[in-house]
Amino acid sequence: MPTIKDVARRAGVSIKTVSRVVNKDPAVRDSTREHVERVVAELGYTPDPAARSMRSNRTGVLGLVTDMVTTTPYSVDIISGVQDACAEAGMMMLIVNTRGDRAHTEHAIRTLVERKVEGIVYATMYLRALDELPAMGDLPMVLVNCFMADGSVPSIVPDDYAGSYAATSHVIELGHRDIALLSVNPVIIAGERRGRGFRRALLDHGLTCTPDRVRAGQVFENGREVFVAAEATLRFLDAAQRPTAIVCGTDAIAMRAYNAVRERGLRIPDDISIVGYDNFVMIAEALDPPLTSVALPYYDMGRTAVSWLRRLGHGDGLAEPTLLMPCPLIRRASCRPL
Repeated sequence: MPTIKDVARRAGVSIKTVSRVVNKDPAVRDSTREHVERVVAELGYTPDPAARSMRSNRTGVLGLVTDMVTTTPYSVDIISGVQDACAEAGMMMLIVNTRGDRAHTEHAIRTLVERKVEGIVYATMYLRALDELPAMGDLPMVLVNCFMADGSVPSIVPDDYAGSYAATSHVIELGHRDIALLSVNPVIIAGERRGRGFRRALLDHGLTCTPDRVRAGQVFENGREVFVAAEATLRFLDAAQRPTAIVCGTDAIAMRAYNAVRERGLRIPDDISIVGYDNFVMIAEALDPPLTSVALPYYDMGRTAVSWLRRLGHGDGLAEPTLLMPCPLIRRASCRPL
């Protein structure tokens, strides 16, 4: 097996120069780098990762700690984004799923620090604020789909306010003026932000949000999620004047609204338009007609987290400690113009 000395001898340069090229030192001249890289390829030289780690204090490994992201289809794209970005950077990812257990989370983070990962992505299934995190010294961390209330740790979260604003504006621009909201549980952060986006869009377009046009499509009872969207939709439909469009807090809520609309013998979008949120394709694309929905940018959030960690690891700063990632509207066939 060729060694670094063999490469240096064949290339006619010092061992130090070969090491600088292999470790992608930007100060190496382009002509020298290209020459050494050709020799490396000709000899089939592969650097010893353990030796490189000892010399550079870099292991080429990032840690990903999650609560339940690995076990839910809704946010698993965060993992795909982190993994793809790591692969493109020639790095590996170690992942720990803690099921939201505080002690397990603290142990996982301490263990990853001891294993000398270069940084940690901490991701949650639901958008939420964190109270505290284990001490990590100088090791960089980026939060995904969560944040510290004091902004002390860089975080990347979906812009749910703007996403809901865009969904509501979409049906308004189609000519709808009587629009209802089936909200996700408003006590969670995403629900509150999506509700504000809905109301602001109505206000900015000169429309009024009346209490009878806002109902919960999902609530928490005894610590678990309970969907009440079908019943709430029926109340909208049975009113003396039914709305012409319903904005739903999630695609799962929208799916139940579809069932209620059909129960009353009505058609989507002929009789009523519906917009979802999440762009959970297993629902949105399977519904008939396919559901217009706001996409959560989980994949891009994961990729961006890796980019941020690498910048922090090289001592570079970040323009903003918190990034609100845009949530694009995916137009399908569940809305029609009036």
